[in-house]
Amino acid sequence: MRSEAPPLAVLVHHRLEAAAAIEHAKARGEAIELCIPAGLAGPAFVEALEATLQHPLTALCDDEPGLVMAALRAGLRRLVFTGPENVRQRLAGMAAGLGAEVLASPPGPLVVPGRGGSWMTPAVCVSSAPTDPPLAKGTAP
Repeated sequence: MRSEAPPLAVLVHHRLEAAAAIEHAKARGEAIELCIPAGLAGPAFVEALEATLQHPLTALCDDEPGLVMAALRAGLRRLVFTGPENVRQRLAGMAAGLGAEVLASPPGPLVVPGRGGSWMTPAVCVSSAPTDPPLAKGTAP
């Protein structure tokens, strides 16, 4: 019996990137978990994006407990806090009372959709086009 792989943690920054990631995953038949930096535009933006996409998002709150609290107030229910474990546990206890969870890390290494149907790690995907990998130095588009 084959066990199901956990969903990929896909890093997104805005609606078009998130929609492209969802379509990319559907085309590949893969489950994904969209992760977005909550400090980028704020928890209210993340909540609005979640509502627009009608797809759950995981808010990456780095090591900022205040950002976790703001995300909970905005209605987000799946958060990642990378600060001290004792602080994360206290935040997780508060979150549980709201039906939310605070994780220590995303479900796996963060990836972004790349050209040709592949997934790439964000470290190699620094591009002005949200879902395209960077061009090698000296190559034309």
